[in-house]
Amino acid sequence: MEAIIQDLRHGLRSLSRNAGFTAVAIATLALALGRTQKDNEAGPDGGRP
Repeated sequence: MEAIIQDLRHGLRSLSRNAGFTAVAIATLALALGRTQKDNEAGPDGGRP
């Protein structure tokens, strides 16, 4: 359990040092998740009547 906490701390330190990369990575993930959610709400036929 302690190793996981150390890994998380290391990851957070790395992300805080590269703020630009972190912002782009989070934005990309948010857009991808939003698109997936939209596609799933449309249904299997893409929302066509």
